Amino acid sequence: EKLKVLKEKTSQEIKEMEGNVYSLFKERGKFEKEISELKAYLGRLKLQEEELKEKIYDREKEIISLEDKLSAIEEKLSEYKDLEIGEVKESVIKLREEINKAKREIKLIGNVNFRAQEDYEQELSRFNEYKEKQIKLKEESKAIKNLIEEIEAKKRKVFLEAFNTINKNLKRIFSFLSPGGRAEMFLDNEEDPFSGGVQLTVKPRGKDVQYLEAMSGGEKTLAALSLIFAIQEYKPSPFYYFDEVDAHLDEVNARKVGELIRQKSKEAQFIVVTLREVVASFADRIIGVSARGGISEVFALENKALEELIKRD
Repeated sequence: EKLKVLKEKTSQEIKEMEGNVYSLFKERGKFEKEISELKAYLGRLKLQEEELKEKIYDREKEIISLEDKLSAIEEKLSEYKDLEIGEVKESVIKLREEINKAKREIKLIGNVNFRAQEDYEQELSRFNEYKEKQIKLKEESKAIKNLIEEIEAKKRKVFLEAFNTINKNLKRIFSFLSPGGRAEMFLDNEEDPFSGGVQLTVKPRGKDVQYLEAMSGGEKTLAALSLIFAIQEYKPSPFYYFDEVDAHLDEVNARKVGELIRQKSKEAQFIVVTLREVVASFADRIIGVSARGGISEVFALENKALEELIKRD
């Protein structure tokens, strides 16, 4: 029972830790998504800014070039104003059309967002802030993982120490209660003890190894008492109460149980309810209860008197 409580308590602590880790991972995923979106947005802003700058630069360069050409042509025209200059005029008209076209294209570009750089800096600052949070979350997540691993290692160590000690006690106690017999516990999964259960096998004297389901009532009683005493030796209690635990035992086995309780009574107090005189004979104090006329009567019985009764039988 105490192993079960320890296991449940530790499992609960791990579930809470796992819940915290899951929350941190969820929050980290949220930050990573926002960071990714910010990166994409910053990239688009930067690309748009570069494209606009490039278009403006090309158009302004083109206008300057065309205006230079126009000035040069007009200067030449002034020198040859009396000559036939029809072809030259056509060239000038063409140049003016190209200049006007370039100006129209600049207008189509619209107003340039001169705050793009400032927006970029702000978004970059937010990006760096989220990046720092992400790093911190990773560090916290790693710390929690390490803590969980440490707890798992300690839990496994404590459990195996308890299991091995109780198993050792079980073998010794059962061999006392059933001379020539053997009882042993084993794990369903030795690699991961907490993913499986604990099995108990018993080999009564002169019989094959059996599981509890296949044993008689008396054999089950001896196995159960052996396990109880094995656990209590690992975690002793100052007080024990047994209620007719010898009900399914024969005389020989009942005597062995009485002897064992007598031994253990040096370290703890036992109150045992029994109908077996052989078990009661090992008690320091005997209190009898009888019914007469529908009324229960309690009386003290000397151990010597009980021994005399046993001898008569």
